[in-house]
Amino acid sequence: MASEYGDPIERLLVEVEVFGMAQLPGQPPQTEAFFHIRRRQDGGAEGVLGLPFYKGDKGDRGPALQIFVVPTAANIPQPGTLTSADYGKGWRVAGENTVKFWTSQGFQSHSNWIGSEGPPGDKGPANKLTAGTIEMLAEGHAPTIDITGTAPNQTLSIGIPAVPGRPGDTGPAAAIAASTDYSDSGTPATVGQVIAMRSNGKFGPVQPISVLEEYVVPPASFPNASKQSSEQRHQLVQVPIPAKPYPYRFNFSGGVDVKNNLGHQVDVEIRIDNPTSGQLVGLGKGQDGEGWREVMFRAHSDTAYQPGSTVGVIPPGTPVTLYCVAVLRSGFLLGWAVRRDLAQLRIQLVSAA
Repeated sequence: MASEYGDPIERLLVEVEVFGMAQLPGQPPQTEAFFHIRRRQDGGAEGVLGLPFYKGDKGDRGPALQIFVVPTAANIPQPGTLTSADYGKGWRVAGENTVKFWTSQGFQSHSNWIGSEGPPGDKGPANKLTAGTIEMLAEGHAPTIDITGTAPNQTLSIGIPAVPGRPGDTGPAAAIAASTDYSDSGTPATVGQVIAMRSNGKFGPVQPISVLEEYVVPPASFPNASKQSSEQRHQLVQVPIPAKPYPYRFNFSGGVDVKNNLGHQVDVEIRIDNPTSGQLVGLGKGQDGEGWREVMFRAHSDTAYQPGSTVGVIPPGTPVTLYCVAVLRSGFLLGWAVRRDLAQLRIQLVSAA
C-alpha cells in the first residue's frame, strides 16, 4: 500500500504478545505503554505489547456449572437454539470425556474433562449398622427401610406391614368390674343389685327394676274399737317408710274385720303423710250388711297411668308415712266397730325405675 513514505521495503507477519502491567492501588495512573517488534530469520516477526491495567470491582456470581450427558453428538443443542441464559452449560457424549461449554458466543471444547481413572484408594473402615426402630404398618402398606447417620456408624430402622395371623385361643373371661365400660362411682356393688347403664354413660350396679320390698303390720298392731254413729273416722295403724334409693309405688294386701249394721257401710283408706287429706294410695271397700265382715285392702289410684308414668311414684330419697283409717261412708243411726282378729296389712314397694 502506497503512502507518503513510498512503497514498503519489507512486509512482516507479526505475532503479538500482549502483557498487562499491574498498577497497585493508590499509585498515580501509568500513561506509558510499550510495543516491541523483533524480526526473525525465517522472515516472520514477534511483537510484545505492554499496557497498564487496573483491578476492577468484583463481578457478579456466575451461573452454576451444569453438564448434561447425551447419547450422541446429534443430541447436543445447536447454537441457534441457545441464549445467554444457557451460559455455563456443558454437554458430553456418553462414553467420551470431551465437554462442550456454551459461552454465549459459541461452544468451547475441553478435552480430558473426566480424566483417567486413578489408582485404587485405601480400604475404608467397615460400616457399622445399629438396630433402630421397628414400626408396624397398616395391612397392605409397603415395607420401609430407613438408614440414618453417617458411615461408618449408621442406624437401620424398618417398617413392617401387618399380616393377620390365625385366630388365637379363647382367653379367660374378664371380671366385669375390670371393664373400661364399668363404673361404680366409688360404691361397690352389693348382693341383689344388677348391672345396667347409669347416668354417666357407663355400666354399673343399680337396684333391679323388679325389686320388691315388703312391710307387714300384724294383728297385734290393729285396734279393737267400738264407734258411735257420729264418729265417722278411726285410725287403725300408722306405718313410717324410710327413704329408698329407688323410685317406687305402693301395693297393698290384707284386711280387717268391720262390724256394720243394716244400711251402714265402713271403708278403709290408706293415705300418704296425712290421715285425712293425704294422697289416697290404698282402699278397702266395705259392704252394706249386718254383722262382722272383712274389708280387703288393695292399691288405688284416682288417675290412669301407663309404664313410664310418674303418677303415684315416690321419688328416691323420700321418706313417707302411711295412715290406715276406717271411714263410715253411709248410715248414721247406729254405731260400728273394728277388731284385730286376724287383721293384717301387707305393704309392698314395687320399683318404678
